[in-house]
Amino acid sequence: MKTTLNYRKQISDIASKQELTIRTAKGVELVPIRMPVGTEQVIIDAVNFVTSVETFGEFDQVLNDTEMSEAERLELVKEFVFEITTVLSDIFGSDFSDATYNGKGIHFYKYGFSIGNNDAKLGTIAIGGQNNTVLIMITGTGCQYADNYWEHNLYNFLKCDATNPKLTRIDLAHDDFEGIYSSPEIADEADSQGMFALTNRMPTVQHLGDWKRPTGAGRTLQVGKRENGKLYRGYEKGKKFGDVDSLWFRSEVEFGTAGRHLPFEMLIAPTQYFAGAYPFCLELVEHAKGEIFDTVSRVPCTKKEAEISLNKSIQIWKHQAGRYIAAYRELFVKKDSQGNLIPDDTLILDLLQTEKKDFYPKRLRVHEKFIKNPPTYAPWSDNHQKCAIPF
Repeated sequence: MKTTLNYRKQISDIASKQELTIRTAKGVELVPIRMPVGTEQVIIDAVNFVTSVETFGEFDQVLNDTEMSEAERLELVKEFVFEITTVLSDIFGSDFSDATYNGKGIHFYKYGFSIGNNDAKLGTIAIGGQNNTVLIMITGTGCQYADNYWEHNLYNFLKCDATNPKLTRIDLAHDDFEGIYSSPEIADEADSQGMFALTNRMPTVQHLGDWKRPTGAGRTLQVGKRENGKLYRGYEKGKKFGDVDSLWFRSEVEFGTAGRHLPFEMLIAPTQYFAGAYPFCLELVEHAKGEIFDTVSRVPCTKKEAEISLNKSIQIWKHQAGRYIAAYRELFVKKDSQGNLIPDDTLILDLLQTEKKDFYPKRLRVHEKFIKNPPTYAPWSDNHQKCAIPF
């Protein structure tokens, strides 16, 4: 990594490795897990990110060389993936230093490599195509095996070292090991009370597992749709491991990029973004902390809201003033370079435009905020691609 990680002494850990005792039909087993540390109540259970190939070196010419044989290219790809795993081992730990070719591509990438081994698949590296990018997917197992501070290491890498980086998925999880304040029944009732609805529209809900005739396999409540960019899963985690008497209930929120931009800060403040996902998630955090939690951050559907608002405003303007505009374009004309009469649209707009300084209509406030106070990822932002590590 280009930047040093000497800021570790100034940051707090997110989660630490531990083992949990599970009683199954085979006897007592120790299950590796990660536990939140300090003020955190949430862990990261999976994360995917994309970055340009040039983040790891000059390789785009190899991928696009049409005269090279496929065998030659594959060998060079394997060498390049070694460079990628070298970086990943700096971020996540030495367990991430090896990757094996899968023999096929994944998610529209030509080549796919598995990180880890068959006993513990830590993640996947995908390369080849997709605008010369690299997709790296870290599984739940990978998040468990990774070194402490990996969340800050990855945050630092994406903010300071990577070229055109983007989080494409992140799963945030909260565990209620004794089932004190959460369960399938509690989550289901919360859905009935609208605690997963942030608008007037109720989300879709699915009941998976043995809800009706329990067998000990466990139940899952799923709220929302993955294609909408946010999905809640609440399930009996202990029963998934084979402990039929376990009360361990896990609540996960899967965030995607459908209509959303996932801020890198989700890596180092997972509890804030988990609490901001749904009212029910905020309740879970407050139950766990035993106090009011007011440091809540939301991942807004900025792009989707902006598109809807803009399209609606155009329809309203067309309905209310469309006839006037059509008439003005016949009344106010000018000659083009060939001497033909054409509408003088610039004159018309100058005549109609308001002289007020605060001119954004209420419906387009989301655009005003986005333009005048751009997020760091916006190309017109003064802070675009700048490195800023909060201490």
